[in-house]
Amino acid sequence: MRKAGRIIGVSEATVNHLENGRMDISGDFIKRFLDAYGYSIEEFQSYVVGNLEIPESLLSECLAIIKRLDPAKLKTVKAILQSF
Repeated sequence: MRKAGRIIGVSEATVNHLENGRMDISGDFIKRFLDAYGYSIEEFQSYVVGNLEIPESLLSECLAIIKRLDPAKLKTVKAILQSF
């Protein structure tokens, strides 16, 4: 949250409030997040309606991160993923 806040120019607390629904997210915040993380508004809108085509590069990056995790952290990641 701290890094995301720095990237878009807001506090960590603001990012936390946005993520947890304690603050309404405006179109400006959405655009700032999308720009910061390299996504277009069209990609975002596609995800919102359920078109979840994941770019191969994103999948590859995630798998590389998972492969580097130690077993204890991997168990935590598994539990988080199963909650979706």
